[in-house]
Amino acid sequence: LWVAEGISGKVTRIDPKSDATSSFVTGGLVLYVGVRDGLAAVAVDEGPPDLTKGVKGPILRVQMPTDNLKPTDPAIDDPGGVPLWRAQLAYATCANLLNYPDKPAPAGWRLVPELAAAQPSVSMDGRTYTFRIRRGYRFSPPSNEPVTAESVRYTIERALSPELGPNAAGMRYLPDVVGVKAFRSGRTAHVPGIVVRGNRLSITLAKPSANLLSRIAVPAFCPVPIGTPIVPNGLPEEPIPSAGPYYLTAHIGGNQALLRRNPNYGGTRPQRFEAILYTMAGPTPAAVDRVERGTADYVAQWDPALAPRSPVARRYGRSGDGDERRYLRTPLLGTDYLVFNSRSGLFTDRQIRRAASYALDRPALAAAFQDLVTDQALPPGIPGFRDAELYPLTRPDLR
Repeated sequence: LWVAEGISGKVTRIDPKSDATSSFVTGGLVLYVGVRDGLAAVAVDEGPPDLTKGVKGPILRVQMPTDNLKPTDPAIDDPGGVPLWRAQLAYATCANLLNYPDKPAPAGWRLVPELAAAQPSVSMDGRTYTFRIRRGYRFSPPSNEPVTAESVRYTIERALSPELGPNAAGMRYLPDVVGVKAFRSGRTAHVPGIVVRGNRLSITLAKPSANLLSRIAVPAFCPVPIGTPIVPNGLPEEPIPSAGPYYLTAHIGGNQALLRRNPNYGGTRPQRFEAILYTMAGPTPAAVDRVERGTADYVAQWDPALAPRSPVARRYGRSGDGDERRYLRTPLLGTDYLVFNSRSGLFTDRQIRRAASYALDRPALAAAFQDLVTDQALPPGIPGFRDAELYPLTRPDLR
């Protein structure tokens, strides 16, 4: 068996009788290998540059199956619906007006000031929010410019610009700012409802809203330097300077991406690594193998190779016997569920609904989706979740 190992540049031969392996380094990106009449033919493309060359300090090496970081332009929504890796990238690189602290609930539910020096003041009619921008934040190289109220306004207006095309994120979150339609039609140079006075930024809504703060904290409004180009579908792979603890220095689509520690970061969030290297490693079993061999640090996927009953889970899912715990299951902010018709038929009867809730084999249902077991609609991490067992979680209670 011959294996093309992609970005590593290696071709490996596995002996079918002894399982012995022999590896050959090609010096490029290995695409395919074919064997005929005792000869192995290898298709090789130009390999990516060594993005970590010159990095002095600890590097976190993250494995991904495909390039789930794009689009890296924060003002663009991902039409493919892969938000998790992009959310991770945004959290590492973004310093927003307000942000959610990296803490367990309930502290992690509460927005705290980041670029803003404090929570905004709100006008008597509940329509105008005024933020005072904190001093000391600057954009990452090569910009190095200070983050100001003007740059925050430019960021919001850029996200609202029709020039970004149909995937622009701004209008999804701020359609109710005063004058946004006039701005998008080109009748005004700025959004009338967004005003800058010195280091203060005011946002005025058409009518009061209870959720403006959570909307303004989304990654779409991660500050970018004034003059960042506004093009259809955003800047595809060109890194944009950012104000968070890390910044994107390179993004080679389909191969690798590198984050470096932002030397201009003015906040208190940790910068434990000098760099974070994302490698699009292909199949998850190969990525898991790299972690086991010590050539990578982290991989997270929905994949049989990482299922709860997989060999990896059994080996690393619990501590003891001298083996450290390296396999962790992280609850996501979502729930898989069954819906019963409570408007007609059996389940109009509340007693029947309760009986079914006791009779469900939740462990079996959860195993089918590689899920954690629950008896609630809200997942942990969402306000309103109650850490109390309403129905049996270990096995059905038929009695």
